[in-house]
Amino acid sequence: MASCRDYTLLTSRELDEPLPRWGWLRLRLHLLSCRSCARFRAHVLLLREVMRRRLRPSRAFRSGQRLRLSSTARARMRRALRKGDQESTG
Repeated sequence: MASCRDYTLLTSRELDEPLPRWGWLRLRLHLLSCRSCARFRAHVLLLREVMRRRLRPSRAFRSGQRLRLSSTARARMRRALRKGDQESTG
């Protein structure tokens, strides 16, 4: 008999690749009877969705608009690059 650890690994594997029918069925049956594993799966799915949304390209990028940094941000980057050059030449 598989342990909850085995089912959490199966849950994680399910996110990466489709499970065989028997594995999928075993996981679903276990989730019906184990509240902890069902909660784990819900949390994993939530994290996956949050990361998917977080990593989605911005609307401006998708539309092909040119993204521009503020003059303050550009100046900060120039200073940081100069500082890095000075430290490396030492």
